[in-house]
Amino acid sequence: MSKTLKCEACGASENTSGKDLVIRSTHGTDVAYVSCPSCGTMRVDPMPSVAELASFYDDEYYGLQKAKFVGLIELLRGVCLNRRANRVLPLVDGTPIRILDIGAGDGRFLKRMHDQGCECVGIELEGPAFDRSSRYQGVRIISGDVTDAGFESASLDAITIWHVLEHITTPLETVRCCFEKLREGGLLVVEVPNLGSWQGILSGDKYFHLDPPRHVYQFTHAGLHALLTRVGFDIIKQETGSLEMGVLGAAQSWMNGLIKPRDLFYDMLRTKNRCHGSRAAKCASIVLAALLMPFALVFTVAEAAFGHGPVLRFFCRKPTSPDSAQDNKNLGRPFVRFKH
Repeated sequence: MSKTLKCEACGASENTSGKDLVIRSTHGTDVAYVSCPSCGTMRVDPMPSVAELASFYDDEYYGLQKAKFVGLIELLRGVCLNRRANRVLPLVDGTPIRILDIGAGDGRFLKRMHDQGCECVGIELEGPAFDRSSRYQGVRIISGDVTDAGFESASLDAITIWHVLEHITTPLETVRCCFEKLREGGLLVVEVPNLGSWQGILSGDKYFHLDPPRHVYQFTHAGLHALLTRVGFDIIKQETGSLEMGVLGAAQSWMNGLIKPRDLFYDMLRTKNRCHGSRAAKCASIVLAALLMPFALVFTVAEAAFGHGPVLRFFCRKPTSPDSAQDNKNLGRPFVRFKH
């Protein structure tokens, strides 16, 4: 029996009588997606419970070492995280800047922001990532969800959500909460995988950034744009380019069509080769990765140049009303005020 629901992204009606895509996950289960007929955004159906979703984030997901990856890859990630900070800082007014990072990861982005004089807090699930991000002095990490974290309305200057919104079962509620907690003129930055990227379109169910069952939403440009604007945000900039997400994503997507289990090379990088997969498959993954990376780099640059890069990156502002433009920063208020 079919049921009709509202798309979290654009608000259009969905009919869930049939599945648009069924993928075998690395956990060995079939994950089904339905797509919105209006904006094309896909979501898992049935949506997992909070407990089920938490079970997908084991230690292996976070990397079986002090950092998520090893060697040069972790160094390159650090460069990309620093670049994120350099992109955000010029877009936020106020001294000091009060910033929240939803899904703080290893905390290095917030550490960079703190080094630039920002007051920083992050939200992260308890576990290895929480422990890594909590090690930095001057960066406060809390567990839980932004909707029940206790921030007062208009108490933040900036909120960033880097590759987290696709993991959340209620993205509309999350974005609405961000709108409430930001001051007028405050900045929201959202980045998610781009379902409409060239690698996403060409790879189909082999697409690396599907990451079933953890990515419960797969956003299109139309869907994410609709989600942000119908909550009330003004979009000031949109981008799709990302070498960090594109090169490995393209290469792994291509390898998924040749080697099982899916995402094997990526899992090898996270676990120092302590992951499922035959020795032959692992050796083949290493050889293919070396051969495909140069082509993946060219491919990533090209898809971004034509506006179909591997990510959707939206920079948004909460509108400022004319009569409160001079008062809404209220620089003397505390960074986080909890309601009693």
